[in-house]
Amino acid sequence: MANYIQVAQYLYLGNAADVKPTGVPLPTHCWELDTKTDYATKDGTNWVAWRVDPSGQLSTINTEVQTTTVASGGGSVATTVRLGLIVRWIADAINGATSGLAALKAILDTSGVILNAKTAAFLLLAGNQQTFTKQITSAANAGAVTVATITTQACKIKSIVVRSNGATTANLTSIAVLGGASSVVTFIDATTGLRANIAAADQQVSWDGRATLAATKTITITLTGTGAAAVDLQVDIEYEAIADGGYLV
Repeated sequence: MANYIQVAQYLYLGNAADVKPTGVPLPTHCWELDTKTDYATKDGTNWVAWRVDPSGQLSTINTEVQTTTVASGGGSVATTVRLGLIVRWIADAINGATSGLAALKAILDTSGVILNAKTAAFLLLAGNQQTFTKQITSAANAGAVTVATITTQACKIKSIVVRSNGATTANLTSIAVLGGASSVVTFIDATTGLRANIAAADQQVSWDGRATLAATKTITITLTGTGAAAVDLQVDIEYEAIADGGYLV
């Protein structure tokens, strides 16, 4: 029987038959090499098994630690021991089912919020940026055409861009982008939206600001022209929900 060996300020190494330390500061741990068990203490003397690694996936690291000579009497610890311990703790944090990253991921999966992916549920949370795109191919003299409808909850409109996808038909005189009840909100007026400003591919007009629209309200584009030839425009809207669940369709 031997005593556990201190290899770091808060970490001791030993086997099941060895004597664990007493009177140590918190949060000291004892790593039992032969059983792959991590022991923790609440009072610095009495030890309880905290985590077990039955998979053996760290056996190579544990063997390396066991077979590396550790100097007695407070001598230095071999570099391989230090490296093995670092890898062991990183692996534990990633693979632990009840602690560390694995447990955190399970909680996040349940709540519908994933750290490494913008899920639909995440995007619909109030204040998160969303985007909406609509292709407009109606007749140049179609009048008011619905671009988007605010759905479920009110939304804050932050910017609108109208871009020409190609040569704009000469039938078009102008466009205007409006919103709200009776189109009281003017995003892009007919002067800004003259055909001359969107006549060629990638020419575009835009609006930046802040405007809120309640659920069921609409954003429309008014097409004014002299004939029925189709336009080819794209409308891009940047917005965010004011309350969880708001979006544009």
